[in-house]
Amino acid sequence: MAALELTVLSGENLSINRRPLSSEKPYVVVWIESTVCCTTKLATQGGSNPWWNEKFLVDMPMHATFIIFDVQCKTRTGVKSVGAARVQVSEFLGGIVPDSFLKFLSYRLRDKQGTRNGIINFSVRVQPSPGCLPLIPKPAEGMGAVNEKRPHGFQMPLVPMDEQSSDGAVAGVPIF
Repeated sequence: MAALELTVLSGENLSINRRPLSSEKPYVVVWIESTVCCTTKLATQGGSNPWWNEKFLVDMPMHATFIIFDVQCKTRTGVKSVGAARVQVSEFLGGIVPDSFLKFLSYRLRDKQGTRNGIINFSVRVQPSPGCLPLIPKPAEGMGAVNEKRPHGFQMPLVPMDEQSSDGAVAGVPIF
Protein backbone atom coordinates (compact mmCIF):
# COMPACT_ATOMS: atom_id res chain seq x y z
CA MET A 1 0.00 0.00 0.00
CA ALA A 2 1.33 3.44 -0.93
CA ALA A 3 0.59 6.65 0.94
CA LEU A 4 -0.37 9.69 -1.13
CA GLU A 5 -0.22 13.31 -0.08
CA LEU A 6 -3.18 14.63 -2.07
CA THR A 7 -4.12 18.32 -2.11
CA VAL A 8 -7.40 19.39 -3.70
CA LEU A 9 -6.57 22.94 -4.79
CA SER A 10 -9.34 24.60 -6.82
CA GLY A 11 -11.91 24.42 -9.57
CA GLU A 12 -12.38 26.53 -12.71
CA ASN A 13 -15.50 27.43 -14.71
CA LEU A 14 -17.85 25.14 -12.80
CA SER A 15 -21.52 25.19 -13.79
CA ILE A 16 -24.80 23.33 -13.41
CA ASN A 17 -27.05 23.04 -16.48
CA ARG A 18 -24.68 25.46 -18.30
CA ARG A 19 -25.26 28.11 -15.61
CA PRO A 20 -22.16 29.25 -13.66
CA LEU A 21 -22.22 28.52 -9.94
CA SER A 22 -23.10 31.53 -7.83
CA SER A 23 -24.70 30.76 -4.45
CA GLU A 24 -24.04 27.00 -4.60
CA LYS A 25 -21.37 25.62 -2.32
CA PRO A 26 -19.22 23.03 -4.15
CA TYR A 27 -17.11 20.33 -2.53
CA VAL A 28 -15.02 17.44 -3.84
CA VAL A 29 -15.40 13.75 -3.05
CA VAL A 30 -12.24 11.75 -3.85
CA TRP A 31 -12.62 8.08 -4.73
CA ILE A 32 -9.81 5.54 -5.06
CA GLU A 33 -11.22 2.81 -7.29
CA SER A 34 -14.73 2.40 -5.82
CA THR A 35 -14.06 3.59 -2.25
CA VAL A 36 -14.51 7.13 -0.93
CA CYS A 37 -11.25 8.17 0.70
CA CYS A 38 -11.84 11.85 1.52
CA THR A 39 -14.18 14.82 1.10
CA THR A 40 -13.31 18.52 1.14
CA LYS A 41 -15.20 21.17 3.05
CA LEU A 42 -17.74 23.34 1.26
CA ALA A 43 -16.21 26.18 -0.75
CA THR A 44 -18.10 29.23 0.47
CA GLN A 45 -16.36 31.70 -1.84
CA GLY A 46 -15.26 31.79 -5.44
CA GLY A 47 -18.55 31.03 -7.20
CA SER A 48 -17.74 29.08 -10.37
CA ASN A 49 -14.00 29.27 -9.54
CA PRO A 50 -13.90 27.84 -6.00
CA TRP A 51 -10.80 26.97 -4.01
CA TRP A 52 -10.38 24.39 -1.27
CA ASN A 53 -6.61 23.97 -0.78
CA GLU A 54 -7.19 20.93 1.46
CA LYS A 55 -4.43 18.38 2.02
CA PHE A 56 -5.13 14.70 2.72
CA LEU A 57 -2.83 11.78 3.45
CA VAL A 58 -4.54 8.73 1.94
CA ASP A 59 -3.61 5.07 1.63
CA MET A 60 -3.69 3.85 -1.95
CA PRO A 61 -3.88 0.09 -2.50
CA MET A 62 -1.19 -1.29 -4.81
CA HIS A 63 -3.88 -2.67 -7.16
CA ALA A 64 -5.52 0.76 -7.65
CA THR A 65 -5.54 1.98 -11.26
CA PHE A 66 -7.47 5.25 -10.99
CA ILE A 67 -8.65 8.07 -8.70
CA ILE A 68 -11.92 9.94 -9.26
CA PHE A 69 -12.46 13.58 -8.29
CA ASP A 70 -16.23 14.10 -8.09
CA VAL A 71 -17.27 17.76 -7.71
CA GLN A 72 -20.71 18.17 -6.16
CA CYS A 73 -22.54 21.13 -4.69
CA LYS A 74 -25.22 21.81 -2.15
CA THR A 75 -28.13 23.81 -3.47
CA ARG A 76 -31.45 24.81 -1.95
CA THR A 77 -33.03 21.70 -3.50
CA GLY A 78 -30.34 19.20 -2.47
CA VAL A 79 -27.00 17.85 -3.71
CA LYS A 80 -26.23 18.15 -7.43
CA SER A 81 -23.31 16.72 -9.36
CA VAL A 82 -21.15 19.23 -11.23
CA GLY A 83 -18.78 16.76 -12.87
CA ALA A 84 -16.08 14.17 -12.33
CA ALA A 85 -12.55 13.52 -13.54
CA ARG A 86 -11.08 10.02 -13.66
CA VAL A 87 -7.28 10.13 -13.27
CA GLN A 88 -5.11 7.12 -14.09
CA VAL A 89 -2.61 6.36 -11.29
CA SER A 90 0.06 5.99 -13.99
CA GLU A 91 -0.17 9.78 -14.52
CA PHE A 92 1.77 10.39 -11.30
CA LEU A 93 3.40 7.03 -10.49
CA GLY A 94 6.36 5.48 -12.25
CA GLY A 95 7.04 8.26 -14.75
CA ILE A 96 10.16 10.24 -15.61
CA VAL A 97 9.77 12.48 -12.54
CA PRO A 98 10.48 10.60 -9.26
CA ASP A 99 7.35 9.56 -7.36
CA SER A 100 8.32 11.57 -4.27
CA PHE A 101 8.27 14.89 -6.21
CA LEU A 102 5.21 17.14 -5.86
CA LYS A 103 3.18 17.07 -9.09
CA PHE A 104 0.52 19.66 -9.98
CA LEU A 105 -2.22 18.38 -12.27
CA SER A 106 -5.37 19.83 -13.87
CA TYR A 107 -8.14 17.67 -15.31
CA ARG A 108 -11.29 18.40 -17.28
CA LEU A 109 -14.51 17.61 -15.43
CA ARG A 110 -17.33 15.88 -17.29
CA ASP A 111 -20.96 15.81 -16.18
CA LYS A 112 -23.23 12.74 -16.37
CA GLN A 113 -23.91 13.36 -20.07
CA GLY A 114 -20.17 13.54 -20.82
CA THR A 115 -20.22 17.30 -21.45
CA ARG A 116 -17.21 19.37 -20.40
CA ASN A 117 -18.02 21.14 -17.19
CA GLY A 118 -14.99 22.88 -15.71
CA ILE A 119 -11.55 21.91 -14.44
CA ILE A 120 -10.24 20.46 -11.17
CA ASN A 121 -6.72 21.40 -9.98
CA PHE A 122 -4.86 19.21 -7.50
CA SER A 123 -1.38 18.14 -6.45
CA VAL A 124 -0.08 14.72 -5.51
CA ARG A 125 3.08 13.33 -3.96
CA VAL A 126 3.87 9.73 -3.11
CA GLN A 127 5.12 9.46 0.46
CA PRO A 128 8.19 7.23 0.87
CA SER A 129 7.53 3.93 2.60
CA PRO A 130 9.33 3.62 5.98
CA GLY A 131 10.83 0.31 4.83
CA CYS A 132 12.47 1.89 1.77
CA LEU A 133 14.95 4.35 3.24
CA PRO A 134 17.96 5.20 1.08
CA LEU A 135 21.30 3.57 1.91
CA ILE A 136 23.76 6.31 2.89
CA PRO A 137 27.39 5.28 3.44
CA LYS A 138 29.14 6.37 6.61
CA PRO A 139 32.27 8.50 6.10
CA ALA A 140 35.49 6.61 6.68
CA GLU A 141 38.18 7.62 9.17
CA GLY A 142 40.42 10.26 7.60
CA MET A 143 38.03 10.63 4.62
CA GLY A 144 40.32 8.71 2.24
CA ALA A 145 39.00 6.59 -0.64
CA VAL A 146 37.60 3.42 0.91
CA ASN A 147 35.77 0.40 -0.40
CA GLU A 148 33.09 -0.44 2.12
CA LYS A 149 31.22 -3.77 1.92
CA ARG A 150 27.54 -3.44 1.03
CA PRO A 151 24.66 -5.92 0.88
CA HIS A 152 24.50 -8.13 -2.22
CA GLY A 153 28.27 -8.03 -2.65
CA PHE A 154 28.77 -4.68 -4.39
CA GLN A 155 31.30 -2.13 -3.15
CA MET A 156 30.96 1.61 -2.96
CA PRO A 157 34.04 3.85 -3.11
CA LEU A 158 33.96 6.92 -0.86
CA VAL A 159 35.96 9.82 -2.19
CA PRO A 160 36.21 13.20 -0.41
CA MET A 161 34.81 16.11 -2.37
CA ASP A 162 36.78 19.32 -2.70
CA GLU A 163 34.34 21.97 -1.49
CA GLN A 164 36.37 24.76 -3.12
CA SER A 165 35.99 23.50 -6.70
CA SER A 166 32.58 21.84 -6.52
CA ASP A 167 29.23 23.41 -7.29
CA GLY A 168 27.56 20.87 -4.99
CA ALA A 169 26.15 18.69 -7.78
CA VAL A 170 27.11 15.05 -7.79
CA ALA A 171 26.53 12.57 -10.63
CA GLY A 172 27.10 8.88 -10.32
CA VAL A 173 26.83 5.71 -12.34
CA PRO A 174 26.22 2.45 -10.50
CA ILE A 175 28.82 -0.23 -11.26
CA PHE A 176 28.04 -3.84 -10.39
